[in-house]
Amino acid sequence: MYAVILSILLFFSYDDENIYQKAATSANHLLLVAHAEADTFVSCNGKITTIILKDSLLNAPGQIGTEYNYPIYKYETEITFYTDKQLAAIEKKQIHLKRYEYLGVTTGIEKNTTIDILNTFYFDQNNQPVSRVQFLEIQKKICKEKEE
Repeated sequence: MYAVILSILLFFSYDDENIYQKAATSANHLLLVAHAEADTFVSCNGKITTIILKDSLLNAPGQIGTEYNYPIYKYETEITFYTDKQLAAIEKKQIHLKRYEYLGVTTGIEKNTTIDILNTFYFDQNNQPVSRVQFLEIQKKICKEKEE
């Protein structure tokens, strides 16, 4: 019985170690691919670096949505690193833009954002998976430490 419990615990701990490696590999692949736009932000006095990769389903001639002059779907990926180039987070989002019109005139645009939970990861400074709330607390602590 103890062997079964031990093997289950080892399986889960082994899987946790691989989550960071898989996420780091995914981040490297994403950074190598060409994107429509890419922005880099350095925050907390150089302690945190965030790279935002943006892609869109553009309204090319003959495709759905050609009557609009903006993309219907946008995809954003935020990759965040700690100072020592350790991966802190990967957050993938899909943004859907919906046009409102009145008599053929655009009167507004609704923006809905969905986070892809299967491809979104957050890590502490020891490469251990954490929740988004815990990650934001770590980020806040890092920023506060540097400001003082």
